[in-house]
Amino acid sequence: MDWLRMQASPGTLRKLAHLRVDLEREFPQVPAEHLDEHLEDVASDLLARAHFEEFVPLLVHRHVRSRLLAELRRSQASTPVPVEV
Repeated sequence: MDWLRMQASPGTLRKLAHLRVDLEREFPQVPAEHLDEHLEDVASDLLARAHFEEFVPLLVHRHVRSRLLAELRRSQASTPVPVEV
């Protein structure tokens, strides 16, 4: 992910880059490309609307983590659970 393309302060960009590492550790089953898509989507949207960016990394983490958890729940719900008889 190329954080340098985003219009944000160096400190915010550094924090956003660390989010990827944190989320990769928490969700090792999620492909890196998929994680990058979510991060770029949420970060670019929030940075475009932010009057100040101090809380953007926190909000990006919260939104992306929620999306990933929802996707995992949906995928687990669609996987049939074997029933012992």
